[in-house]
Amino acid sequence: MMLVLANVLLLLAGGLGLLLVLSLRRSGPEGPVGAHMVTAPLALGQAAAVACGLAGGSVAGMGALATVVGVALPGYVVAMTIVPIAALSERWRVPVRLATVAVVAGAALVIHGNEVGPLAAWSGAAALAAMGAGGYGVLLAWWVQVERNRARAAQAEVGRMDEFRASQSAWELGEWQKLPADAELWQLIQFAHAHHPEVRAQCQARMRALPDLDRRMDELLRTGWAEHALHYVAVDYPHSRASLAAALAPFLDAECDKWAAHLRDAAMPHTWSVNLAKYVDCMRAVLADGGDLHAQAARWRTMLRSIRGLGPLADGLAA
Repeated sequence: MMLVLANVLLLLAGGLGLLLVLSLRRSGPEGPVGAHMVTAPLALGQAAAVACGLAGGSVAGMGALATVVGVALPGYVVAMTIVPIAALSERWRVPVRLATVAVVAGAALVIHGNEVGPLAAWSGAAALAAMGAGGYGVLLAWWVQVERNRARAAQAEVGRMDEFRASQSAWELGEWQKLPADAELWQLIQFAHAHHPEVRAQCQARMRALPDLDRRMDELLRTGWAEHALHYVAVDYPHSRASLAAALAPFLDAECDKWAAHLRDAAMPHTWSVNLAKYVDCMRAVLADGGDLHAQAARWRTMLRSIRGLGPLADGLAA
């Protein structure tokens, strides 16, 4: 039964494939657009014919022949989807026609292996294997090109980031030099984590030197500049953070409510984890210094755990 099916499939797919290749002519300037929609089903039909032949025992007792052909079939499908299209070019028309005749004949020899004998069957298998190797070569070339494009894109992105950092650093240096000697803390905090290393170092040195930094930071955290100070408080604050808890508590409560509403409507809430990390880091730092933000940490922990994908961030506020 399988051999009958193999012959029927080969007659249809192989016959139509030969007819297509022998009759192809370039018909217009658009070239082979959409031709794969015809060649791919024919290639699959031919491969299915051979597979049915192998399943029906067409080459039983011929050693590794069935394995060689079976391994070649996926590449064969790729090659026979592409190769017939080359017949549109006059330069490749004759070689493509010869190759198509050879592989269709090879498929027939494999399907009738028990009738034609091992030598003929192996000859047919060689034709199929050669075409399969070509298909695998195409897949390898495609993969190499994809990886090269990916590497070029990554390199271009690195270049864009370097250009951004350079331009941002230049802008930061210019703005920093405009600040007066008695600049307010809200003016300084903008440069606490500047891209420009000298600006960042000078800014943090000036803030550390403020004799009333704790009072000024307490006042700042009660204004709209609080969000800009979170990372500095969490990472670089030179004094105990415990005294800042009173100013941070109402701000963190309000931010928790705002983010809860935003995240519940977000399609991919986990993508906001970078934005949320500064809140978690700040609370952890203040708590570590003995500041009383336990109620706020509990609220944020509950909120984050209720949002899909943000559980790991909530773990940073574990009780």
